[in-house]
Amino acid sequence: MHQINLSTPPYIPCGWKVEEHIGSGMFEFDPKNVELYLDEGQKNGVIEGIELRKRLAGKNVLKANVLDYLL
Repeated sequence: MHQINLSTPPYIPCGWKVEEHIGSGMFEFDPKNVELYLDEGQKNGVIEGIELRKRLAGKNVLKANVLDYLL
């Protein structure tokens, strides 16, 4: 298992933005506990990011810090 500090600010490339970042301490990353999500709208084409964000509201999603760690 790998520990990722979710309290640190994530890396944000120039021109990008993070809508919301709430630090939540250390996260124990285990790929076995990660499930990729493909929205119905993505299966039939392309949906805008803001629409996908609305559809993900209330779901448990990984934070940008996890992407930083994986990259």
